[in-house]
Amino acid sequence: MLTSKYALAEVAGERRYHTFVIQGYGTFRIRSLTEGERAELEYAIVYADDKDRSQAVKMHKARTIAMTFVDSDGLRLYEDNEASQIAGYDSRFTAAAYDEIEKHIGISSILLDDDAEKNSKATGEDEQLIGSQVVSVA
Repeated sequence: MLTSKYALAEVAGERRYHTFVIQGYGTFRIRSLTEGERAELEYAIVYADDKDRSQAVKMHKARTIAMTFVDSDGLRLYEDNEASQIAGYDSRFTAAAYDEIEKHIGISSILLDDDAEKNSKATGEDEQLIGSQVVSVA
């Protein structure tokens, strides 16, 4: 039997929580995001113009941490306007936290890697990129 939209709403409408430890920093709890919240994070990167794109990418991890870190009651620890504070935290902490968030909410760093793809060397049908060299394979 297929799941009805009503049955799905009962389970997919609930936030999920995850508690984890970052050595040297402590124990933290994160919540899942709604599709709207996730889209808001992605939109800031995907649709930023070239001038603002660098700042959007820099702030992505900090904004994601601000939106997902919660206390034991499920209330957010940070407001949206506190993301710049998080951006100033040690990168070991933010990287470890973001890795846990990625696993929990199903986001990917692919959005952050978009610039790398745009700046990579193009290869033709009969070419292959080996290291930084484009090599003919025909």
